[in-house]
Amino acid sequence: LHTFPTRRSSDLRRKHDYDFIRQLYKESDQSNPDFSKNQLIDDVQRNYQGKTQNEPPSRTTIQRIIKSW
Repeated sequence: LHTFPTRRSSDLRRKHDYDFIRQLYKESDQSNPDFSKNQLIDDVQRNYQGKTQNEPPSRTTIQRIIKSW
């Protein structure tokens, strides 16, 4: 019998915190309403690196995260 991973175990394997990225995206979108989606993603990457001191997720990863909302 095969059991599928739970949401919690999937979250633990992620390299980046999707909820934090969503929060950064919403903050960027609210403070820069006339930014394009690409400009918002650039802003999220800069803010992510500034706040966590870690390598930000790639543009493709952020786009995939946005699609899942």
